[in-house]
Amino acid sequence: MQEIWKFPILRNDQSISKEDKIEHLVESNSKDLGIMLSYYFKSEGAVVEKVEISKGPFFLSEHAGHVILKFHVVHFNACLNIHEQAQQEMQVDFAIDNDEVTFKGPYIAERGRDEI
Repeated sequence: MQEIWKFPILRNDQSISKEDKIEHLVESNSKDLGIMLSYYFKSEGAVVEKVEISKGPFFLSEHAGHVILKFHVVHFNACLNIHEQAQQEMQVDFAIDNDEVTFKGPYIAERGRDEI
């Protein structure tokens, strides 16, 4: 499993630096990134909230790199009276194209079917 989300670069963002562009995209699309990261915790029944940059962005080439995102993983179950939060970090790769930035989460191998 590897989650990939694309975000458009607004025309007025064309003049700012690449680092500021990534920081602005993370800040303005925090909820969407939370949805993307929630897929990594769905087996635990948790959702991700309050996504922000912890470290970076680090550019590996002119148009690609990675950023360390920090976020809250929230477990909630009203029936069992559970509401827990834990802060975690995850490295997310990005690639800047002409008019969009692609964020790619880590690859996590999925378990195959068990033999009977």
